[in-house]
Amino acid sequence: MVFIYASIDKIASPSEFARIVENYDILPVFLIKPVAVILPLLELVLGLFLLLGLFVRQSALSLIILLTVFMIIIVMQSNKGPIEDCGCFSQSSFLTTSNILMILLRDLMFIGLGILTFALSNQLRKDIDGQN
Repeated sequence: MVFIYASIDKIASPSEFARIVENYDILPVFLIKPVAVILPLLELVLGLFLLLGLFVRQSALSLIILLTVFMIIIVMQSNKGPIEDCGCFSQSSFLTTSNILMILLRDLMFIGLGILTFALSNQLRKDIDGQN
């Protein structure tokens, strides 16, 4: 649900999210708009897959990788100066913070849940395969 929730404002306001992506100053200009459109859609699809129980291992692994990349980018950005808006959630969200430590702890928690989902779905798959 978190990734579906995170995608909604970004999908509804792609130009605002593009501005946030641009502020990170890590992508060439020609990639900013495509990333601002594709990334939220990817979050939405992966979140829906997890919610519906489709491609669970692949979705969990993809989100673990995305979160790891996001954390690296946030750490790199924080070395340049304070982060006003990480672009993770809407500004009105209770999950929004500009505190770098809280962002990293939040993302680490989501990564932990992703690892747990990945591991449990693997065990469940083994159990199902073993019974057939």
